[in-house]
Amino acid sequence: MNFNLKDLIEFYDSELGKISVISIQEKLHKFLDTKLKQNVLGFGYILPYLRKKDIASKINFLSIPSTNNKIKYYRNELNASLEVDETSLPFNDLEFDKVFVSHWLEVSDRLDLVISELWRVLKGQGKIIFILPNSFSLWSNIENNPFGKCRPFSKSQIKKLLNLHGFEEIKVEFCLYFPPYNYKLLVKKS
Repeated sequence: MNFNLKDLIEFYDSELGKISVISIQEKLHKFLDTKLKQNVLGFGYILPYLRKKDIASKINFLSIPSTNNKIKYYRNELNASLEVDETSLPFNDLEFDKVFVSHWLEVSDRLDLVISELWRVLKGQGKIIFILPNSFSLWSNIENNPFGKCRPFSKSQIKKLLNLHGFEEIKVEFCLYFPPYNYKLLVKKS
């Protein structure tokens, strides 16, 4: 299973994509907002969420699995990017305080290996955040967005998967409480 880069770019450039990013960034800000200097890994397709500079400044490394080598990140004063094998990350054990994963876990064919590898590079008291489609949401059932074109997870499925790989204190939060429709069209019709 794999995602289509063109679809991701088009979605995040659309009005619906921009509204989604704002909603997700609010949750991310709580996760990434810290005064401490921390090592943070961004894994998968996270570029849309980095448009806000205060979030981008907290990500030290951006990595995209090599099966999607058409995605090119950039190097700037804030971060560096790498193309990686999803099951063999080029980082030391226990290297990151936080790991942020978007648009990858739900499309990986090697789910157990990916989770194990993310576990390996995360520090003992580290935190990981996944942006995943909820199998009970409207978003995962309508294919006009990336969350409707991949494997969704229920709250119990993601908790079970992460528990099997040693993660504890799993907290699931929901986002995108609005339906995945083009709001410009709705406003024009009203």
